Amino acid sequence: MSRSPTSALRRVLVVLSAGTLTLVGCLLAGATPIGFAATASQPTAVFVATNGALYGYTPTSPAAPIGPAKLAPPGAPVAAARTTNGQVAAYTIGNDGSVDKACSAGSNTWQGPAPLTSGGFAKPGTTLTAVAQGGAVLLSIVDSNGGLRVAYDYDDGFCGTGWRPPWICCWPPPPPCCWWWDYEFATVVVNQEIGQFAVDTKGEVNAAWGTVGGQWQGSGLTAPGTARPGGGLGVVAAPNAPVALFYLGIDGALWQVHPAPGGGGDEPRPISPAGIAPAGAELSVVAGPNGRTDVFVFGNDGSMLDVASPTPGSWSSPLPVSQPKLGGPGGPLAIGTAPGPGQLSMSGAYAADGFCGTNGRPGHLPFPWPPRRVDWSSDGASGLMDSATYLAAV
Repeated sequence: MSRSPTSALRRVLVVLSAGTLTLVGCLLAGATPIGFAATASQPTAVFVATNGALYGYTPTSPAAPIGPAKLAPPGAPVAAARTTNGQVAAYTIGNDGSVDKACSAGSNTWQGPAPLTSGGFAKPGTTLTAVAQGGAVLLSIVDSNGGLRVAYDYDDGFCGTGWRPPWICCWPPPPPCCWWWDYEFATVVVNQEIGQFAVDTKGEVNAAWGTVGGQWQGSGLTAPGTARPGGGLGVVAAPNAPVALFYLGIDGALWQVHPAPGGGGDEPRPISPAGIAPAGAELSVVAGPNGRTDVFVFGNDGSMLDVASPTPGSWSSPLPVSQPKLGGPGGPLAIGTAPGPGQLSMSGAYAADGFCGTNGRPGHLPFPWPPRRVDWSSDGASGLMDSATYLAAV
């Protein structure tokens, strides 16, 4: 999937949990959204709708606006995290260049969005990531000068109170230090050490490791020409397991590498046949029970594929968990998991060509472990999304 550096800025990776979806037959038009409440026991998805408003939904609450229209570019990247008290925090870059946050309060209603920074802090539509760290959320973003910045958002439960976390520039703005941060990146935290990953303009998968306010160092994980510049990445750090980073190579195969905290890593290896999805495709990865890992991607025919590792070191053949043309090949997806065991949900939009007039309807697909085909459910009105709309889910 060929994409320009500009379009790569409009994507976000959210490291989440597993889900699948299948569309069968035609769905009736859904009711007009009348409000949204995040429920701690359910997966929650957020996205910026075609009117520029931040929207949220769960499997039982249809998509409804959290804030005003024209907050952010339609379909812009979003990030989300669920903290230890069950609160869901959602983030995006507004049209004024501020980092905006909305969050669910203890009463399971949404507050915000409210700015965490002044305007002009970042370019509208820029990628950002959010990783839950206990009661806080680690935010990572590329600022308007091209510098990678991180901050811990400790505003747990006090959304919209004017809280503005201190942002630390971890990677110097002047080129060539951070030129590859102009692309999508992925974030992981291991024992307080932060790992950031991206594919540079030469097609080399890169890593940078450091701490908030500490020293940072970068290293290459693959040879140049390995992956699509600015392409999608998935990363997971399961308990008692090495960090696992995934990407769709130029050959269309799903590849895995284990980055080592501090720099370096093992030899990348393919874990699927070639040609399963476009190079640079968006990925969503989940660490499941008993050491299981699932990597999800929209294949070349628009079907959702699950490449699973039931046990560490072994990988299954790609399993279609939806019918073709559900999503755009290599397009955005977000997988959320509820706090309860085995509760999984895929969130996404119907393919651009649609089925029976259901274009642009957000929805989900619940399924148990292991993932299997179940019916796709609509969660909102048509026209809210398209196949290029990015979502986050927790």
